[in-house]
Amino acid sequence: MAEEELFLEVARKTVGEDYLDVLNHLIKKGTEITDKDLAAEMNLKDNEVRKKLYVLQEYGFVTYRKVRDKETGWYVYYWKANVESLNEIILQRKREVLSKLKMRLEGDSSQIYYVCPNDGYKVDFDAAMEQDFKCPKCGTPFEVYDSDRFNSTLLTMIEKLGNEIENETKLLGNKSS
Repeated sequence: MAEEELFLEVARKTVGEDYLDVLNHLIKKGTEITDKDLAAEMNLKDNEVRKKLYVLQEYGFVTYRKVRDKETGWYVYYWKANVESLNEIILQRKREVLSKLKMRLEGDSSQIYYVCPNDGYKVDFDAAMEQDFKCPKCGTPFEVYDSDRFNSTLLTMIEKLGNEIENETKLLGNKSS
């Protein structure tokens, strides 16, 4: 898979399909372009393009350079795709996933859950009590959910992802030196 294709795929999974038209156009353009010129080339409204650029910039998929127009005094923004930062973007996404896994582990560790043995319907203690400890779908009595096994799997995933992030951070640090 070419670097640009991978970049677009990561963007698709991060921000969704709606932003790929602008990002793809910037990649194909290969140079900086103002938001106004981009909108004109794509036959889109200026504010629609700006909204997409701001979201893409928030996740690191595009960068900009601003220059003050000498005649008007207004800033002009020149945008470009940030393909060269793909590794950093992926690393940041991994950090976000790691954070969510840790939050999930913390939440599951402090809560008692119940599960229907027939269909896997899982609820916390309060919801189980409201339903008289019976599955609302099939009426089967709930069983206490074995969170130890799940938490063990989560811990393994957290450790593995943490090690990946640490190693990749060292690699990227060495490349930029």
